[in-house]
Amino acid sequence: MNKDKMIEWIGTHNVGVSSKTMWVALMEIPHAPNSSNYDIPHDADDFSRCYDLYRFARLNWDDLRRVEKVFPYWKPIIDVWDNLTSAYVGMCYERVYEILQSKHDEVMRLKGFKKVSANYWERRA
Repeated sequence: MNKDKMIEWIGTHNVGVSSKTMWVALMEIPHAPNSSNYDIPHDADDFSRCYDLYRFARLNWDDLRRVEKVFPYWKPIIDVWDNLTSAYVGMCYERVYEILQSKHDEVMRLKGFKKVSANYWERRA
């Protein structure tokens, strides 16, 4: 990871919630657990900003695993990073969405939610 590029990226690039989440983890910025200010990418547009950070700041596999350590619910996303990247670079944006959606339930469980019905989740006590 190139720290100077990380600083440049946050001030000069298009930043979304998921890419900011990666940035916060990698820059070791204190954050409130279970805050709604942090999340995973949900579609190709979200992933594009994460991928931009990855490329611009010269991140590597170890950096991605550091994101997962800070935000454990990122594990399902990091596990399919290569597939997401291949789909995104190949401009298969629907495939990016499908991959991300296939990880939704696992991400929600890792965030501490329990599935109550098809589209309803409750935070576990």
